[in-house]
Amino acid sequence: MSWTTNREVLAAALKLATACIDRRASIPILSHVLLEAQPNDKLVVSVSDLDREVSVSVDADLEEQGAVAVNATLLLDIASRANGETVRLDVGDGVVAATSGRSKFKLASLPSEDFPKIGFSEYEEATSFELAPSSLQTAIGETIYAVDSEAVRAYLTGLLVHPEGDKWVCAGADGHRFARAEFEAPAHGASLTPFILPVKSAVLIRRLFPGWGLGLKVNERKACFTGNGTRFITKLVDAVFPDYSAHMPGNAVHTVTVKKVDLAAAVSRVSPFAGDSGVVCAFLANSMQIRTRERNREGFDEIESAGEVPFDFIVNHTYLVDALDRLSGDDLTLEFTAKGAPVIIRDHREEAFHLVMPRLL
Repeated sequence: MSWTTNREVLAAALKLATACIDRRASIPILSHVLLEAQPNDKLVVSVSDLDREVSVSVDADLEEQGAVAVNATLLLDIASRANGETVRLDVGDGVVAATSGRSKFKLASLPSEDFPKIGFSEYEEATSFELAPSSLQTAIGETIYAVDSEAVRAYLTGLLVHPEGDKWVCAGADGHRFARAEFEAPAHGASLTPFILPVKSAVLIRRLFPGWGLGLKVNERKACFTGNGTRFITKLVDAVFPDYSAHMPGNAVHTVTVKKVDLAAAVSRVSPFAGDSGVVCAFLANSMQIRTRERNREGFDEIESAGEVPFDFIVNHTYLVDALDRLSGDDLTLEFTAKGAPVIIRDHREEAFHLVMPRLL
């Protein structure tokens, strides 16, 4: 079998696909890329880590159909560094010869049958949707920081995606903080069965499909995302996300408005002195104080604020910084329902908010 494709295009496809590789995997085939020559003159490049599978299609001159697996890192090196405009792959018995310009290489190969395809069979029941450009990707970016990928409780290791009214919601939590963002629901979006997207898969979606519209096919075990010649299949978290709406704070009894840039700068200045005890956020009539409570060191800053004087609270400064990084606009609103209750932080957008759990004073 002999296949020829543009070297730079192949390199770009391999860079995308190899984002799925688990560098710690001890099974040889998991460090390999599957190359499949298909009837429509498409060479499909696929990588799997047993839980996820990325496939990228590139145009190629295919003399014969077939498939083979070769080391992904070595093939990427060839496609990235060789000096020709094209790469020709000649597949033999247990070996693949690669030629590009004056560069020539030989790679050991493994049978394509050994490749652990996850796949999404046409016989599997699934619901299909078309997502607007950047809709899911933006929601993931606003909420993924709140997920604990190492949590004992499985439902905390991913992002919940579910319909709510005429929108879809993406939500993440780790027991100390919670982030929620709405995005435009596609046609028949209310029929979506809620699912939990593993955090690693959520990261890959933003990397594989930057700013693109997406096709989504999902059932109770797997989700398949497609766009611009790339297909990404991921297993879903096998757990039930609790009904977080039942645990959300009630109506705010105190509301404070601050400038985002002022609060972010003040926390940045004080946090090196906070240690593990967090920072104290205290309020006066027209100001918000941020200070440490360590015995052997002290940090203090004060910014202007507007609104009622609410309850003072202590918060992990890292959690606060993570939330501020996802907020946009000039003004932020802090909402308080009761002493010791979660503090909700919003910007100008109603569709997104961030919640942090305070520590005891």
